Amino acid sequence: LSEVLDLYRGAADAGLAEAALNLARLCFNHAAVPQEEALSRLQCAANDRDTAAMVVLGRAMIEGRGCASDAAGGVEWLRRAADFGDPEAQLRLGLACVDGTLQQDLAAARRWYGLAARQ
Repeated sequence: LSEVLDLYRGAADAGLAEAALNLARLCFNHAAVPQEEALSRLQCAANDRDTAAMVVLGRAMIEGRGCASDAAGGVEWLRRAADFGDPEAQLRLGLACVDGTLQQDLAAARRWYGLAARQ
């Protein structure tokens, strides 16, 4: 695991957003790696407009993985990804409109689900 992490860290440090995203996923799935590092890597990739990173970062913030739970901040990252046309983000925003993460709004949920389905 340490060799894989080192390779991903090197690629992420070189600016490869996909490597940062994969490194963050490893961090969240292995207790030996600090989740704070995952958030930092995701933040960098998300700031570079990587929508997959935005979705994972948004979910992490909503769930409080590696940070205090921040539903509003997490939803904002999901919205950014959705605005770029990411269907997973659109689906998750629809779910958030139903499950109470956001104020329950069934019309908005249908809109987000519809956008995701058209992808």
